[in-house]
Order: sequence, then C-alpha cells, then structure tokens
Amino acid sequence: MNYEVKEIESTKSIYNQFKMKLEVACFSNGYIPKHIILDRTRNIHSYLVFIYRLSGKFYCRYFSAKTNPIDDIIEILKIQYSKLDRPLFFIFQDELNNFNVIEGTELKELFIEQKLSNVDSLERIYQLSYCMKDAVLKIKSEL
Repeated sequence: MNYEVKEIESTKSIYNQFKMKLEVACFSNGYIPKHIILDRTRNIHSYLVFIYRLSGKFYCRYFSAKTNPIDDIIEILKIQYSKLDRPLFFIFQDELNNFNVIEGTELKELFIEQKLSNVDSLERIYQLSYCMKDAVLKIKSEL
C-alpha cells in the first residue's frame, strides 16, 4: 500500500467531510506521527495516526511486518507520553470512507486497567472506536 497517497486522500476527505485541516509534521520520524492538527496560533493541538481497514485487515505506516500491530500502537503511545505531550488520535478509515477514532489516552487507560493487552486484536480496538464526527466537534471547540 502506498501510504503517502492514501494519507493525502484521507486528509482531503476529512477536510471535505468535517472542514478540519490536517497538516504534515516535517519533524516526523520513527513512531512520531506524521499528521497533526494545529490550533489558531499554529501550535500543535494533537497528533494523528491513520489506520486503514480493508477487507477485514488493518494497515498503517507504523506497523512492522515483524511485530504485532498492538505492540506498534503501544510504542506510539510511549512516544506520545514521553516526547509529544499532546493528544493523539488513532483514525480508522474503512473501504466506504467512514472514519472512526479513538484517543490515545483512552487506549492507555484500557491497557493500564488490563481491559486491553498486546494479545488483543486491532479489531477489538476498532470496536471501541467511535464516529469521527463526535471527536471533530470536541476538537473544534478546543481550537
């Protein structure tokens, strides 16, 4: 999968559906997310990670073929809390161009409470996600 092209399409689609502009972070490397939302003063409001759900499988630029995708999500969460100090949203997009989202803080709490573990599947996280429209309303109120 060409993630560059897919992510450009996703950012355009989010702008068209929700009127929310996403930016590319020039400093992104490793597990530091590539997409960000800026507030009115051009400070980083939050980070975004796209996860694509196609034919029942999940794809993401941060997932390694050598590891469990849940372990990669845990690594992204570690980076969020150790270096980024901003909200992080995992955005799921399906074949029908529907967007669901779950905040990194929610995932971290689920891992801490042991309601999620690294043996869980991405399908479980996807089931816990909610409609992006709800998240957009909250985010826009904070910008």
